Amino acid sequence: MVEDLTALAVKADELPGGEPVLDRARARGRRAVEIAAGAVEIDPTLLQESSGRGWGLEILAELLRQLRPLARQAALALEHARLIDAGAPPESFRRIGRINPLAPDELDALSERAVEIAEGLAAKALPDWNTPRRIRERSQRLLPEPAFLAELADQLRRAVRPALELDYPAPAATRLAALADQLHAAGEDQPKACAAPGCGRGLRPATTGRPRTYCGPACRQRAHRARTSNSVRIDR
Repeated sequence: MVEDLTALAVKADELPGGEPVLDRARARGRRAVEIAAGAVEIDPTLLQESSGRGWGLEILAELLRQLRPLARQAALALEHARLIDAGAPPESFRRIGRINPLAPDELDALSERAVEIAEGLAAKALPDWNTPRRIRERSQRLLPEPAFLAELADQLRRAVRPALELDYPAPAATRLAALADQLHAAGEDQPKACAAPGCGRGLRPATTGRPRTYCGPACRQRAHRARTSNSVRIDR
């Protein structure tokens, strides 16, 4: 479960200010949380599908966590630049320590990305989330993966095989073997879902070539951007 949205708002408020790039990052952090909160108010199921349609909540929480140390690095880099412009003595630089000169630009980019993630989340909010149609769609998304069902069926078959190989197998063994067949069939019947975060739409079988992974170019690009966001790391 993603962190409480109130906790995310506190993280945004705790970002330092006093410089245009710092104030801009804090304002964006607040704005991102406001957008996310509005999306959840429209569609509370986003909180319950943090690994699916609500994937942006988890990424937003991580970005806000990274913004705070990056903002501190940006403040130090800006102070270092001011000391250079003022011709400060060497001892003034020693108290600052090691700096990341790229921190202000990285902070600007990361805070902008936080707003983009929140806006993407808002686009996934469904005002009709509690209608029968949407509930059925959500139920479909929450089903186990076909690979899990196939593995479960194989485990069950292996478990009951010794009992079935006897001349007079117990009725329970026969029923369990039939259940394994049903699990296997359920996995094959279940349509493969688009792998893009927040999508989950069923994929049409590919007529030629490799099996489909995404339902279209937009989802392919969204998956790429999600991987890029998840790969961001801040040195401490």
